[in-house]
Formats: sequence, structure tokens, C-alpha cells
Amino acid sequence: QGGEMWLASVGRGPGSCPGGVCSQWRTSLWLTNTGATSTNVELAFLPRGQANPSPQTATVVVPAASTVAIADLFSTTFHLDGVFGALRIRTNGIVAAHARIYDSNVPTSKGTGGAGQDVPAVLYDNAIASGQYTIVPCAAQDAGGASRTNFAMVEVQGKACNVHAELVEETNNGVLG
Repeated sequence: QGGEMWLASVGRGPGSCPGGVCSQWRTSLWLTNTGATSTNVELAFLPRGQANPSPQTATVVVPAASTVAIADLFSTTFHLDGVFGALRIRTNGIVAAHARIYDSNVPTSKGTGGAGQDVPAVLYDNAIASGQYTIVPCAAQDAGGASRTNFAMVEVQGKACNVHAELVEETNNGVLG
């Protein structure tokens, strides 16, 4: 088995400061080995906005039938701060991967907490090839007309590419137009 997976948006660093409270973005990673033997997993960080022919890598050993949780991946594994980009995950074993990308500095009525999203890694074989397209559902507006949707992509073959993204609305008959 084995293979390659990707997380298109990961990182660690400061974000925007609405109302004077600055977001502090973090990434935690879970690697689950469903196989009967331990396996090595290679993690490669590819900073955004540049070519990455020789990315920084780290190897994690995941025991058989176990999950390894890596809190604050960039601080503990890569020893980096103020970085954002993509994560390539390679293994010869049977491994599932998912990350939590979150703001660790969210003020609440009970103190400071976190808010973010869990993101499963996408298999390389499921990447969109040249000339193909996909639909990203659930980019919705609230009753006041405001909307916010995170959208991330990564080029996985090490080549230049152009991406066309288009917002479409559902019509009354359920067909995109």
C-alpha cells in the first residue's frame, strides 16, 4: 500500500488583528497507521508562494495499529514560526492523516480558546489533473449577505500551473448556473 497525501493549507504564525486581538495560527497533525507493522512517514513542508524543489522534511515513526498526534507541528517538528504553505505526506505503510488548523488566541467568555477546522489529507491520486475541474460545495452566505469560505490549493507535480476559480449560484431548479 502506501502513497502520497497532501494538506494544502498548514502553518504557524500571526494572522490578522480584528479589534486589536491578533490571531495565532497553529497546525496539529494526526497520523493513523492501520497496518500490522510500524511505518515511517515522511513530512515535507512546502512554503507558499515559491518553488520547493528541496523542501524541509521530517520523519515520524507510527507504530502498528496506532495514532501519533503532533501538537503544534511547526514548533515541535519543523522548529519554524511565521510560515504558511502545504504539507506533503509520504509513506510505504497504510496511514491516514488529518490536521487541525486553528487560531489559538480566540477570546471567549471563559478565557482564551481556539477555533479552526479539521482537514483530512487528500491522496495524490485524487488531485485534479490538467483540464479537469471540481466543485467545492457549501460556500454560502448568511441572511445579511455576508460570507466567508476558506479555499486552498497546492500544485502537486512541481510544475507551473494556472487555476481558474469561479463562484456559481444554485438556481431554483437545483442546477448550477
